[in-house]
Amino acid sequence: MNMIKDRGKIVFAVFVIMLAFVTSVQAAPKAGEITKTLEVIDFSVSDGMNTIQLDSSYENFRIEKTEKILDNNYVGNIFAGDFNYKYYIHEFEDFNLYTSNANYNLKDRNFDEYYITQITLLNSSFKTQRGIAIGSNIDDIINAYGNKYSLDSDDKAVIFYSLNDMRLVFTIDENQKVQELTMFIFVDDME
Repeated sequence: MNMIKDRGKIVFAVFVIMLAFVTSVQAAPKAGEITKTLEVIDFSVSDGMNTIQLDSSYENFRIEKTEKILDNNYVGNIFAGDFNYKYYIHEFEDFNLYTSNANYNLKDRNFDEYYITQITLLNSSFKTQRGIAIGSNIDDIINAYGNKYSLDSDDKAVIFYSLNDMRLVFTIDENQKVQELTMFIFVDDME
C-alpha cells in the first residue's frame, strides 16, 4: 500500500486507514527481546547534505531539493474529537511530505502552524539516522532498532516502532527488503 503515490480522497482514505491500523496492532513481547531506545532524532532522515525532521515546523523547512508544483496541495482533514486537522502534501523527487496542524491542541501550537507530520521515502537517497533506507534488509532494521516491534502480516509485512505520537513504519517485500519507509505523527481518537 502506498499512501501518497496519488493525490485525492481515495489516497487520503488509505492514509487514514493505515494510521488506524498501524496504531492498533501490537506484537506480544518476545523472549530475549532486544530493545533499543528510540529518540526524537530517530524520526528524521538524511541524504548526507539535507536532514528532514518529523514534527518540525514547515515554515522553517529548507532543503536543496526542488518541490514539484501541484495544482492543489490540500489533501483533506482528519477529525479527532472536537478538533479538525488539515493535511497538505509536498512532493519531491526522493520523498514526499505531509504537513498538517495535527495535535496542535496537545502541543501548545496555533491552529495555523503547520508541521511536517509524515515523511515517505521514495528511493534509497535518504536514510534514517540509523542507516536504514529503501532496499535495506529486515535484519538491518532489527539490528538498528531492536526486535521489539509490532508486525502486520496480511499481504505485506509491516514493521513499526513508536515513540510518543511518532511512528516509524517499514513495509517489507517478499525478498525481506524495505519496500516502503514512512514516519508519521499519529492522531488519537480519529473519526
